[in-house]
Amino acid sequence: MDETYSNIRELIGTFIGRTITDITQHDADEFLEDGLSYVQLHFPDGSWLKFYIMDEEFGFVSHEENSDDQ
Repeated sequence: MDETYSNIRELIGTFIGRTITDITQHDADEFLEDGLSYVQLHFPDGSWLKFYIMDEEFGFVSHEENSDDQ
């Protein structure tokens, strides 16, 4: 397989099944300084995952079980 391809389980698989204790985002001042938007997931042991949002077109989509949006 192409060496540039990454499997998500290889990259962040250690977080599977773990409890998220908080969800945060960039601060307004931080955004004004560097123009970067992100969402950050926090875990009980102090570790975290940060997902950058590069532009409006490639933001986040959510799904709820009782939603018509699938």
